[in-house]
Amino acid sequence: MTNELSSNPTGGERSANDRWNRRDANAIDRDIESERSPTSLPETDVRAALASHAFSEGIEPTHLDLLASVGRMVEWKAGETVFRVGQPADSCYLLFSGRVAITVHQPAGDDMVVASLGPGSLLGWSWLYPPHRWHFDALATEHSRAIALDGPKLVRLFDEHPRTGLEFMRRFAHTAVQRLAATRLQLLDLYDTPRATPRGPATGSLT
Repeated sequence: MTNELSSNPTGGERSANDRWNRRDANAIDRDIESERSPTSLPETDVRAALASHAFSEGIEPTHLDLLASVGRMVEWKAGETVFRVGQPADSCYLLFSGRVAITVHQPAGDDMVVASLGPGSLLGWSWLYPPHRWHFDALATEHSRAIALDGPKLVRLFDEHPRTGLEFMRRFAHTAVQRLAATRLQLLDLYDTPRATPRGPATGSLT
């Protein structure tokens, strides 16, 4: 009789064992999911990551909360494409680790790197203007992580909260001017163009 009881647990014992087995199975599932995305962050960390980014330095908490509400954490492995020219542009990226190369295709040779962006950089502004298509290719040259701000949601957010939109665009425009100035210097070096003292504002100059 004792052997029968030990080999055939009672209903209460079976219930307890089932609960333990389900708990173990759930733990295994969590471990597997953790191995699949070891660097993923919960949505609650988007605000903290955004607050630590150079783009958000000194920004009001209200603006930060609204921007974080349309953000998500993303990452790319080294060699992974972020976006390609002609694809729909629907996000703005704030990099906080790794490095992303912005390239343009050259018919006669390899792609030319026009910018290499690292932590603290802003990537992408084609989401803001029609036709909302990327004008360059972007490639992660290192394992990179970023906050992706949803473009269409940002536009709606700016309509509903104009002060947040104005603050964002001030920072965005400052970054864009810096980027264009750096690209202009890079092109001057590339083509070895003499840097003569200008006699007046040139068409398309950054002034």
